[in-house]
Amino acid sequence: MPKTATDLKSVDKLTDEAVEMFEAVAEVKAELANAVLEAQDAKTKALILIVASSLRSRLSDGIKVKVGRSHIDAMARGKAIESTVLWMATELVKDLALVGLQVGNFQFPSDVCAICGGDV
Repeated sequence: MPKTATDLKSVDKLTDEAVEMFEAVAEVKAELANAVLEAQDAKTKALILIVASSLRSRLSDGIKVKVGRSHIDAMARGKAIESTVLWMATELVKDLALVGLQVGNFQFPSDVCAICGGDV
């Protein structure tokens, strides 16, 4: 626990750390999304990419990060937004399949649990 005000991390430092965490999580989401894409035929892969493109067209590179009790506007770097959007698109198509609505010829990856994403 900090003893003085000078021991406290600055809001900028905390914001940078939160953005770095977002980007690290985005890398994991990219791996999950790519595993789903690899299990699809060309038509279904194209449909998933159309969903991702549609989602991405509505977003900026800005994100909100929680710092203490505040939400701070920040900018994601690299491919973090694209990775997150691709993951969202694969999750959307996966969730539709779980309730019986199939997009294209969607197939769950054979080595990943359809519900939790863990290894089978």
